[in-house]
Amino acid sequence: MTTLIPAVLDTAQIRRTYAAVLVMGVPRLGSPNLGGEEHRAHLAGLLRGQLQLLVEALGDVSTMEEENRLAAEHVLKRAHDELEIDLREARQPNRLHDLATLTRCLLSLHGLPRAR
Repeated sequence: MTTLIPAVLDTAQIRRTYAAVLVMGVPRLGSPNLGGEEHRAHLAGLLRGQLQLLVEALGDVSTMEEENRLAAEHVLKRAHDELEIDLREARQPNRLHDLATLTRCLLSLHGLPRAR
């Protein structure tokens, strides 16, 4: 199966998606309110797709400065682990928070300059 990567990532859309979880899911007393089952499933689907695009778009991290490369390798490992989880589990509030956090991290890492 071949995955197509857009020439330009829609970073604004990615930011809106992860912000919807990170802002709405701010831990307060009790569980965070991330809406109903259908809304959480929608968020999980969006985040998983965006995470997959970012994993592929980040590509080879070997040319990054060492500190950034080590962080990127860690985040990529965690992203691959999260993408292996089934959709039913991915829509749980704690998993949505993990997906949103990883998406935010990968978007930040994607924007870092690479060594020549």
